[in-house]
Amino acid sequence: MSQLDTKEKILDAAFELFTSKSFGNVTVDEIAQNVKPYPLSKGALFHHFKSKDDIGLEALVHGFSRVYKGVFISNFDIEAPPEEKLKRLIQFTFNFYNEKPKLIRYMIEMYEVASKKQTPEQIHEWMVPFTETVKIFQDIFEECDIPNPELRAYLMGACLDGIAFLLLMKSEGVADLDVQALQEETYKIFMKK
Repeated sequence: MSQLDTKEKILDAAFELFTSKSFGNVTVDEIAQNVKPYPLSKGALFHHFKSKDDIGLEALVHGFSRVYKGVFISNFDIEAPPEEKLKRLIQFTFNFYNEKPKLIRYMIEMYEVASKKQTPEQIHEWMVPFTETVKIFQDIFEECDIPNPELRAYLMGACLDGIAFLLLMKSEGVADLDVQALQEETYKIFMKK
């Protein structure tokens, strides 16, 4: 296995563990043991990364790009009317976060790590998946002649992040939400001209 392949396999294993157990509940040994097809030693893992925090930050960008963005884009039908595109993307986002509440906790944990350890340039790189998603929403709003499409797209991104947090609270029994009604209302709010 090449250095790049090994690093990707570490990131895949780490992302899977962090999104199923959360960052704080996973050890470096667990990551090393879950690398496929063959477990690694802790030393081999640290050959590629300086710390667990570095693994966590890079695994989030890597995993988010692969899983979320890949599935997100595949649900994006270029031929559909823009209103339908928006409805599908909101529905997909709600379903995705509802099914992966630990991913939300992991994102929050990594934001804390990033804000303390990373340079503005590194944080910018970490935000690429978010800005790419915002651009998709902006394009839809432009197609629908919605005023201030860029601003509306950033608000949509922030709203969906907030809803992700609410879905985390729901999964932990803290919030009682009618997810379907929230999804429908989100669509209505953002489609108003």
